[in-house]
Amino acid sequence: MTTFNLALGIACILSGTAINSIGLILQKWEVNKSGMADDSNIAIFLKRPLWILGILMQTILFAPFFFIGIDLIGIVLAQPLAAAGLLVLVAGAVIGLKEKLSRIEWVGVSLTIVAILLVSIAGVFGDVTISAFFQGTFLASAIAVVLALATLLLAGGLLARLSKRWEVQGLAMLVGTSYSAVSISGQLVTVGFDAVSLPGNEVLGWVLGIAGLAGVVLGTIFGIIFSQRAFKKAQAIHIIPVSSSINNILPIIAGIVLFRQNITFPWLFIPGTILLLVAITLLARFQR
Repeated sequence: MTTFNLALGIACILSGTAINSIGLILQKWEVNKSGMADDSNIAIFLKRPLWILGILMQTILFAPFFFIGIDLIGIVLAQPLAAAGLLVLVAGAVIGLKEKLSRIEWVGVSLTIVAILLVSIAGVFGDVTISAFFQGTFLASAIAVVLALATLLLAGGLLARLSKRWEVQGLAMLVGTSYSAVSISGQLVTVGFDAVSLPGNEVLGWVLGIAGLAGVVLGTIFGIIFSQRAFKKAQAIHIIPVSSSINNILPIIAGIVLFRQNITFPWLFIPGTILLLVAITLLARFQR
């Protein structure tokens, strides 16, 4: 990973997450103007250009930045950096929606900045290429990651369906696991499309690229469905800690064990990740 690729990758991830967050702000803006409790009546909002733009920014317009960024710097660094979108959400809510920050939320903003700085200088390295798929331990690592995703989905589904007491936590697990699958699948897309240009790897590249795109689409759809159900059941503060922990930690583990990335200074990266999870919890209401 060259210095230029590192800088460009970080810029792309930050740009993509900013676009996504601005889209969410526009969506909230139009919902607030409508006087409705939520945006469930889609027909009304389809006549609002800003609402449509907000949805496009959250689903399509940010995607090129996401794929380029994750291709250049890899999932281990890209995943925590994506949390910078929280700062855009907070700024948009304060400036555009006239919301006020509490003292504890100011602490959350400060912790987010510190956390992003720590993970950025932790020395994540290792280009994610098709060569990772030919490592002797790749199959075992892939099975472990798939089993982890399947176990979390099963556990979340059982809790959400069978236990009233733990229903919200179950839904939060489903949300976090769905968006973890999106990030991991996004890395597969970049590996696949890079491999297509290499002689002898075209077929494998197309298989990985198409499978990755399917994972991104399905993960996004189910993530939206599960998050809507979760937020109807409970406040964000009861959902975000579980979902964000899974959504941040699982892709980082996958990046290390599956895609063979490394961390030069884990004593910076690990505290940065922990601080990030705390900050996300303190700023939970802005993510709803």
